[in-house]
Order: sequence, then structure tokens, then C-alpha cells
Amino acid sequence: QEVDELNTSVKRVDECVGQILSALNQNNFEESTIVIYTTDHGISFPGAKATLFDPGIEISLIIRGPNELKERKSIKGLVSNIDILPTLLELNEIKIPSQIQGKSLLPLVRNEAKEIHDKIFLELTYHVAYDPMRGIRTNEFKYIRSFEKRPWWLPPHVDYGSCSKEWYRQHQPELFKMPRPPELLYDLKKDPLEKNNLSNDNAYAQVLVDFRIQLEKWMKSTDD
Repeated sequence: QEVDELNTSVKRVDECVGQILSALNQNNFEESTIVIYTTDHGISFPGAKATLFDPGIEISLIIRGPNELKERKSIKGLVSNIDILPTLLELNEIKIPSQIQGKSLLPLVRNEAKEIHDKIFLELTYHVAYDPMRGIRTNEFKYIRSFEKRPWWLPPHVDYGSCSKEWYRQHQPELFKMPRPPELLYDLKKDPLEKNNLSNDNAYAQVLVDFRIQLEKWMKSTDD
């Protein structure tokens, strides 16, 4: 049932976006309008939404517009929604203020660069309940720091549904009780599904220290 509901939701979004694009085209606004489709979190399933795991931070980002934004292409690279503002400023030939943390996506669009970030910073403080976490995602590693004692999955954050929350309550209830380690470290090249926490692995001790330092520096610099 939930899969059917998800497919229906996707179909409705597709139809509504189509109506918007058709209206722009019919009124000759397509050459002067930038359309951005994005989301605020990953898919609403356990282990995704309201977590800093990849399924929780992977969001939609589709941009259509005139000039270089006309070409259909799929771009790989670490980007964040904080990059949208500097992108729009550059497209409108407005100087990007130095205090803006994001970077314009246009070097990626124009094939002038393969990456604009070597890492992105992650954060969650509240969803339905207080669950302060911060993290760093690179192409190779994911580091997550929890600042309060919480279970692996915080129950209020997991949406109800027969295929999600209720299924796990019946079949894997320990996920709602098992303590979450204060630090999580994943080697994404070897472990893309983020199953093997390496925070206590001596072979990754220096990697862990480096991420701790980077995260603390970022939190101080952003007055977190």
C-alpha cells in the first residue's frame, strides 16, 4: 500500500510540474525563467528522513532555465542546497557576498570543474523531537556526531506506515531501543550502505581525529 501511495505521489508531482512548465512555455516565459525543483530531506522511510545517513540527506535537485541551463545533463558531485543562492546570483551577474558558504553550480554545468566541494557539512537538530547531530560527507567517508543519547532510530522521527515503522516495530524493534554510538564513521567506498561503523577501528583512528577537528572548526566558524 505504501509503495502504491508513493508512486501516486510521484505521479501527481510530475503532473503538477508539467502544468507549470506548460504554462511558462505557452506564455513565452521559458527564456526568462529559472525553474528549480528540490526537496528538504530524503525519502520518508526508516533510516532515511530525519537521519544523516545518505538516504536521509540525498534530495532532489533539478534546474531548468535559459542559456547553459537548457542542456539536459546529469551532474555527479557533492553539492548542497546552500549552493542554489550563489548559483542564482551568478546567473544574474550579481556579486556573490564573501560570507556566503555555498558555491555556484555553474562551473559544474559548464564543465569547468568536476567538483566544487571536497566535503559537505550535515546537520539535524529537530524534526519531531530534539536529536542534535552534525556530520561531514566526502566522496570517501561519512562522519556523524550525536550530541545526545538517543536510540539508533528515534521513534518520533520515523513516519507511521505498515511497511515502515510498524514493520520494524514487529520485526526489528531493537532499532528503536539500541543506543546510537556518539560517533559514526563509514568508509563509503567499501561500505556504501553505511553498515559498518569504523569509529572504534584502530586502522581509521587518524581519519576519525581529522573529522573531529574539521567538524569542531566548522561549528565554531558558523557559531553553532
